[in-house]
Amino acid sequence: MKKSLIGFSALVLMLGALTAQAEVHFKDLSFKDAQAQAKKEHKIIMIDYYTNWCGWCKRLDKDVYAKDEVGFYADSNIVSLKLNAEQGEGVTLARDSKIMGYPTIIFYNENGEEIHRQVGYQVAKDFLVTLHTAVSKNKHAN
Repeated sequence: MKKSLIGFSALVLMLGALTAQAEVHFKDLSFKDAQAQAKKEHKIIMIDYYTNWCGWCKRLDKDVYAKDEVGFYADSNIVSLKLNAEQGEGVTLARDSKIMGYPTIIFYNENGEEIHRQVGYQVAKDFLVTLHTAVSKNKHAN
């Protein structure tokens, strides 16, 4: 009985760990450091420009970035950043990118050049198409 309980506990912990890994993992990096990581890993960069007051931004976090298929694809192909457009480096990058609404997700190649842009909220299945499109645009440019 004790061995069964230990085995069951281990299974629950493993399943919990797998579930926790299914979301998009955003890096705490500067744009310059994200470029270096993208070059090293042969990935593109995604920056989610958001604000604290943006309801659709919060919904994107909860309903899209938390989905398994979105998380797995993004983590495999993209260096993901979230930048508050009203704080720190986000202010300058958002202004330079002429962002007019939130959320705005911009995809960059490893050289920091914009390759794709998504303005506004999308449901998970549509956002996954956006991710594939951005990755595909980068591959066609090389």
